[in-house]
Amino acid sequence: MQSYDYVVIGGGLAGGRGAEGIRQVDEKSSVVLVTQEPHRPYERPPLSKDYMVGEAGLDRVYLQEDGYYEENDIELLTGVRVTRIDPEAQTVTLDDDGMLGYGKLLLATGGRARGLPIPGSDLENVFTLRT
Repeated sequence: MQSYDYVVIGGGLAGGRGAEGIRQVDEKSSVVLVTQEPHRPYERPPLSKDYMVGEAGLDRVYLQEDGYYEENDIELLTGVRVTRIDPEAQTVTLDDDGMLGYGKLLLATGGRARGLPIPGSDLENVFTLRT
């Protein structure tokens, strides 16, 4: 089992900024960010407001430039979901049956997109964005 000083769960804005903040105050400890999404952390508002309408490139959506996490010694585990947290043992279990140990845990999973419970929400050009 791999152990880290800090495990961050969630690849959205809170998780990404949390990992950055940890690195700013602690340059030497081990940090891993776990996200079920297949890419590095990004901001959802620019995704829906700028990128989807063609006003900004995908590079404007990500929190950091490509390579930032490697350069700052923040390990990214993408495409993996945490299925269990055991605070007593200070471990998290992943959906691939892997386990991570931690000294400190930041749980930043965010929320879920909910569909509109109104007539017309099922029309062709109405979308719910999640990823």
